[in-house]
Amino acid sequence: MGLSILHWLAGGLALGAGAWAMAAAKGSAAHKRAGMGFVIAMLIMGSSGALMAAMKPVRISVVAGLLVVYLVSTALLTVRREVAQARGLYAGLSGLGLVVAGLGLGWALQAGPGGQLDRFPAPIYAAFGTLALLGVAMDLKALHANALTRSQRLVRHLWRMETAMYLATSAFFLGQAKLFPEALRHTVLLALPVLAVLAHLAYWMWRSLRRPRRTAVA
Repeated sequence: MGLSILHWLAGGLALGAGAWAMAAAKGSAAHKRAGMGFVIAMLIMGSSGALMAAMKPVRISVVAGLLVVYLVSTALLTVRREVAQARGLYAGLSGLGLVVAGLGLGWALQAGPGGQLDRFPAPIYAAFGTLALLGVAMDLKALHANALTRSQRLVRHLWRMETAMYLATSAFFLGQAKLFPEALRHTVLLALPVLAVLAHLAYWMWRSLRRPRRTAVA
């Protein structure tokens, strides 16, 4: 029960801090404070959720929780340490991402085409696993180059943080729709926060990538 309460409290704090970080000016003190709060809350939410799910087991929540931990950890590391200064951390976190990719894709294969595992369809497992594998491929690219340009660091930080926010909002507003009044469940209102995160991510990715001499996403 205590772990469940911790998970829910962290999830609520993550949603609030994430919304604050999205609304605050990029690079401002408010953005940095909210972003750090979001990372800490998401690490607690993701790890506690994965642990509780492993006990049941609910394998999709294991993958989702570990994926969140991987995304926010690598997003934070990107703006805190250069690759050359923290190769061990970059490599270790890419190892975590590889574990997430293996679990997601492996369980997708176990469910089989058109099949389900723990009542969740194979494509969801495959999507989480593929997302982690994409992140790992970019980690290895950064390790090989031993550096990231300023623009690469920006894009890398952006898509990982906001993808984690998307997963959190989806899990709460859509995955836990039963917590809301029944009248809301039959409208698009619960989907609006999720769509807002996607729109915010698309806008800032466009702004970041439209600048001249932009390199590939890291």
